[in-house]
Amino acid sequence: MCTITLKIDESDSKAKEFLLYVEDFAKKNDFVDVLHTPNDETLKSFEDAKNGNLHTAKDSDDLFRQLGT
Repeated sequence: MCTITLKIDESDSKAKEFLLYVEDFAKKNDFVDVLHTPNDETLKSFEDAKNGNLHTAKDSDDLFRQLGT
């Protein structure tokens, strides 16, 4: 068995079409699995949360005030 990693730009219509094809193919064939893994930014956010490195705000007004908008 081999594992292939693809980075797919889901904002591109052709890439979305390809991804849908691959997912549909995997559903119909048990010899193919599609594994969704978070991107690097999301993984860093998970790690930050685990380490307690979080940003807090009381409410949306407080958040926007902290952001300076």
